[in-house]
Amino acid sequence: MHKIKFSLVCMFLIASLIFATPVSAQTYNTTLNVYMFYGQGCPHCSKMLDFFDSIKDKYPQMNLTLKEIYFNKENALLMEEFCRRCNTTLEGVPTVFIGGKAYVGFSYALAAQIESKIKSCIETGECNDAAGSNDCEHHSTESSPLNPDENYSAIGWIFIIAVSTISIYYLIIKK
Repeated sequence: MHKIKFSLVCMFLIASLIFATPVSAQTYNTTLNVYMFYGQGCPHCSKMLDFFDSIKDKYPQMNLTLKEIYFNKENALLMEEFCRRCNTTLEGVPTVFIGGKAYVGFSYALAAQIESKIKSCIETGECNDAAGSNDCEHHSTESSPLNPDENYSAIGWIFIIAVSTISIYYLIIKK
């Protein structure tokens, strides 16, 4: 009888692991346009450029358009237009526009958000080109909410641990 109970608990745990693990969505072959406005000599911009350089081979569908604004008035005006569309103020550089979102500044947390957005846009194929979007969200280095996908995975693991603990306790008490 104990072997049957133990087998059932193990099968339940394995099934829980399968459902708690996120599954990669289909990757679409569409090009994802990412726009980065930067200033020549800006140290944060340099870090953002290094970040994009480090992920470019990982996301070949990403088309990164760089626009220098310190010495190019047309690019500065274009950045103002992007900010207007996103209902945000011109805060500085680097500013990255991707899939209806604006990201300002540089931090490793913000870089992780940007990479997550790139991955999501490529997997779903549902991101608008920021050049034609009138509905943007604004993110800066001060705000770094958790990725919702990570929350679902954490909840799954908490559930698995709780069920395992209860099952082991139940098996020990019933001996």
